[in-house]
Amino acid sequence: MKKFLAVFLMLVSLVIVTGAVYAEEKAAPAAQTTEAAKTAEAAPAAKVDDATLVTQVKECLAKSKALKDVAIEVESKDGVVTLKGNVKNKGVKAAATKACKKVKGIAKVDNQIVVEKAKKAEKTEAKAEEKKEAPKAEEKK
Repeated sequence: MKKFLAVFLMLVSLVIVTGAVYAEEKAAPAAQTTEAAKTAEAAPAAKVDDATLVTQVKECLAKSKALKDVAIEVESKDGVVTLKGNVKNKGVKAAATKACKKVKGIAKVDNQIVVEKAKKAEKTEAKAEEKKEAPKAEEKK
């Protein structure tokens, strides 16, 4: 009976040790995976060079139906993309900004696109001002 009990205890110990080793092996990769995920989260996104950003933005603008026939100048400095050109309405200007936001690595979009209607309105206002000023100048003479 003592022999049986000794063998039984040895088997139980073997099962316990084997189970502990198995559990430890299974937990170790999970801990490594968690640590790798934390490192990836902490690392900043890779900085994209300006030439690449300009190329990617131009590709996105070319793919946009709203911007198909619009000439937009694209510049980039330190991840800040600047858009320049003339468009017919605010919707097209907004579409250019939206297209840029699809490109990863852009820190900011500086949309300096001018809406042509706004340009015409400014010219009209300037002419109206000139007309108001002209009679006053003649009165002084």
